[in-house]
Amino acid sequence: MEMLEKAGHLIGIVVGIVSGIAAICGLIYAFAKWLQKQNQQSDEIARLRQMHENDKQIIEKELCVITDALFAVLDGLIQKGCNGNVSKAYKKMQDHINKSAHDQ
Repeated sequence: MEMLEKAGHLIGIVVGIVSGIAAICGLIYAFAKWLQKQNQQSDEIARLRQMHENDKQIIEKELCVITDALFAVLDGLIQKGCNGNVSKAYKKMQDHINKSAHDQ
């Protein structure tokens, strides 16, 4: 009987040790998965930032073309004698562009 008690006690100790090791392995695995997810998110953020920069450059180029076209239209209207609000808009736009250029 005493032998069975010792065997049961030994089995209990082994089960406790195995459970502890399994719990530690589970924590290590969970931490590794979390790190992997963080790395994936960092890569995704870097990719999105690059896309954002590319989009900004495209938009800036488009705005430059639109601004040039608008200046041409306003200038043409002024040459045709449409003064007043057209001249005010032209001057206001020119002042804004000059101010923006000097602020950069």
